[in-house]
Amino acid sequence: MAVTCCSYDLCNDPAATTGSIRPTTGSQLHNANCPSDHIFDRLTSLCMKVMDTTQETFDHAQSMCQAIGDNLVIIDTHEKNVFIEDIIMHTSNEQVLMRGYWIGGRNHNDTVPKQFEWMNGTPFLYANWGSGDPDGNRNERCVVMLGPDMYKWSDTHCSNMFHYICERQIPLTAKQNDMSVSTTTAPPTTSQNTLSVCDTSGGFMLHEDGQTRLCIKLHSHYMDWSHARMTCTQQRSDLLVVDTNTKLTKVFNKTRGIKPYTNET
Repeated sequence: MAVTCCSYDLCNDPAATTGSIRPTTGSQLHNANCPSDHIFDRLTSLCMKVMDTTQETFDHAQSMCQAIGDNLVIIDTHEKNVFIEDIIMHTSNEQVLMRGYWIGGRNHNDTVPKQFEWMNGTPFLYANWGSGDPDGNRNERCVVMLGPDMYKWSDTHCSNMFHYICERQIPLTAKQNDMSVSTTTAPPTTSQNTLSVCDTSGGFMLHEDGQTRLCIKLHSHYMDWSHARMTCTQQRSDLLVVDTNTKLTKVFNKTRGIKPYTNET
């Protein structure tokens, strides 16, 4: 079958059609309680800063976050996880193999199975564990997000050294009232707090219809699933998630009539 790639992770979530990501032309959202050196996402009200210039132990990373008024990030929803992954993919200068980030999850008790909690004391109701994690090693109590494992989570020794992600908690009133919208026609920049919604220079196409926004690229040659996903990730994208009827109809209409190339003679 033909392979369809999505250039922008958030387009795989029907609810995640807007956020703190600035298109070439359009609107940019701000929050008065989120510092300018942080990144704000309207969908999740997440105000965070990726610290990828130094590597620290878990405890020292938490102390470094607290020193700027933050804590290690709490990723308690799929939408937050996707947004953070998207930020790292588009802004990190590190090789993928070096992308490991402490997040604010920890097992405080010497128990198996492990009972992980966030830094605010709430249990894990959402998790994005990698294969085999968490394991039975009682000494591996802290949670890291690993780029080489498609940004899945792993439990590891808290004394290991990784980059880290800080989060600024925004008051509820600020979430409701401190947002403003400004329009811009400036070209995209490479600063840490701006991202392009859909880069059409690489063959991707932006399709918008009501609440659905798709940034997709159609590949008309055959591949197995693993190579198809590898092709997408090399283009800083992922295989399309068709999780709504609207997406299904739109993709069907775009792919109808396309004849795949094959290696057959």
